[in-house]
Amino acid sequence: MRLFSLAGLLVAGLPFAASADMALNDSNTWRATLETRLRAETDMDAIDAKGLDVQDRTRLRMRALLGLKYLPNEVWMVEGRLRSGAKEGHQSSHVTIHDFDEGPEGETDVDVDKLYIGAKEKGWWAWAGRNIFPFADTDIALWDSDATLPGVTGGFKTSVSEQGSITGMAGVFALPVGMRDFSGSLAGAEGAYIHDFGNVDVTLGGGLIGFMADDSDPDGSRLPNRSGRRDYTILTARAKAEWKWQELPMKAGVLLFHNAEDYDDASDAFALAHRDERDGAHLHFQIGSNKKKGEWLVAYHYAYIETLAINAYYAPDDWQRWGSGAYADGSDVSGHQFHVGYAFTDGFNALARVFLAEGIDSRRESTRIRLDLNYTF
Repeated sequence: MRLFSLAGLLVAGLPFAASADMALNDSNTWRATLETRLRAETDMDAIDAKGLDVQDRTRLRMRALLGLKYLPNEVWMVEGRLRSGAKEGHQSSHVTIHDFDEGPEGETDVDVDKLYIGAKEKGWWAWAGRNIFPFADTDIALWDSDATLPGVTGGFKTSVSEQGSITGMAGVFALPVGMRDFSGSLAGAEGAYIHDFGNVDVTLGGGLIGFMADDSDPDGSRLPNRSGRRDYTILTARAKAEWKWQELPMKAGVLLFHNAEDYDDASDAFALAHRDERDGAHLHFQIGSNKKKGEWLVAYHYAYIETLAINAYYAPDDWQRWGSGAYADGSDVSGHQFHVGYAFTDGFNALARVFLAEGIDSRRESTRIRLDLNYTF
């Protein structure tokens, strides 16, 4: 019954889902962007860390992103963007507009989540300011894509043969605590080799991402389980293949990661209790796409993320209904995602997802269902 209710909510909300990228002058140097999403979401059959049942919850949610780009030439770009969502939560731009189980509506604030200047030429790119997390393939398990961060970064791509090329990048950033405060820093570097086998492109890469806490900053203490006061040194290795089968795009990949920090002498009890839980993996497989009219996709994701494999309160908040207040807990999870998507027009598509998650070192369980409408023109 709950699934039928979700489908009905999405149909009723069709007029409210929109996205746009509009030129504001003839030369196309100024562009306005508007993105909104209508989401129906239900959480059911959840169990907390104590093994107690959690009340089911069904919500109608939306988000809005309003941006402005300035492109004076083919090299430079300046972009700014405002986002919805509670100012305390850097992991989500969504706002609950109605809770069907008598829960509260979400807090609606407006914050800057992008403001940067960027440049690109053949073979290299760079930006400075506040922008999305730039490391490849890490937002699927290590980092929530809504958590934009200020800093400086740059990278390159160069050919090493007719079929092969290498890429590299590095950057330094401030870590957000909510949308308006910052505590500690993040630095990272990564590289990859890409080979074209004709019908199949294969990427092999790896990197290092370091979270450096500032113990003297009180804002860091707002993150649960002292995660804002703890260093993380995360090593990553990834492999990805993309190909076409009878003109149908397909892709598969794996991301492995390990936190190399030693918490044997940690001063906090949480780190000591979980000091050996520092490994993680994410696998995914996708058939198709839902970008153009009539296209469809089916995808599967699997995650295994131990408690201290990542900084949980910067990780994606999609998988499960775990966390505290404005911060979603994205670790200590083993789970599956199933995706089905379809494009009604070139810009209008729907995506349905089912998330099945359980704790690795806890008794927690969660089932989540999401239906999203996205429209682009």
